Formats: sequence, structure tokens, C-alpha cells
Amino acid sequence: MSAYGVSVRLPDIELQTEVVLLRTAVLEKHLHSLLLASMRPLTSEKEDRIFANGPLSRFAAKIAVAYGFGLIDDGLYDDLMVIREIRNKFAHTLNKITFSSPDVIELVQKFTSWNAGVIDPFGLFKERVASCFTRIDRRYQQLVCEDAVRGDAQ
Repeated sequence: MSAYGVSVRLPDIELQTEVVLLRTAVLEKHLHSLLLASMRPLTSEKEDRIFANGPLSRFAAKIAVAYGFGLIDDGLYDDLMVIREIRNKFAHTLNKITFSSPDVIELVQKFTSWNAGVIDPFGLFKERVASCFTRIDRRYQQLVCEDAVRGDAQ
């Protein structure tokens, strides 16, 4: 409901764009947390130098470093790269784009769980983001537990 008591429905194109950008931003932040959990303790200034203004300021760099240091596996790496490509399609165009657009469908077909029976590319995108989030969270929790055990042993 709007302030005027009128029901307002966003066009599907705007809804899809918002979902892609927001969910990808949350996923990127979670990957940021995973990387931080695997690093030595950093001051906020040093964290900013690395993440906000430095070599890990871009999603692609975070994905590559997490993969390179064995924090994520091949399947998670591949799905994160597809999510990043889809995010870029939606974020960097002036044209109308949806999950019905041929170039977006082509990207969705790169997901590790893609099969010819997929009838809802937008649904598959949301499912893959959720799956990536869960897998990153599982790895994050593992690192936090390992760190706690090391701390207790000292």
C-alpha cells in the first residue's frame, strides 16, 4: 500500500533487478566475512585498505581469492562467477533486462544445477544464491569453530 492507500505493484523488470542487486550484495558481504574469518585480525583501517579501497574491493577478486586459498570449492566458485555475471548484466545496462532475456538465460544455463527442464530461470537464480549463501555460511562456521578450538588449546 502506498501512502495514499493505493496498492502499487512494481513491474517485474524492476523487481528482478532489485532482487538480483540486493541478494548479490548480501552474498558478496558474506564472502567478505568468510575471507575476514580466514585472515589474521585486522584493524578497521587495514580492512578498508584491503576490501573497500584495495585489491579485494571487487566481487570477482573476493571469489578468486576465496577459491585460490581453498575456502570455496569448484562448484561454489562456478556458481558465484555466474551470479556475478548476472549481477553485472542487470547493474550495467540501460536496456530493459529480465530473466527472459536471451543473454540472461544463457548465463543461467551455466549454473552447476542447470538442466533442460528448468522452466523458471529467475527461481533458479534465487535458489543458487541461497545455496551459495548456505555453503559460504557453513565454511564460515567451520573456520570460526576451528579458530575457537585453536584458541582453547593455547
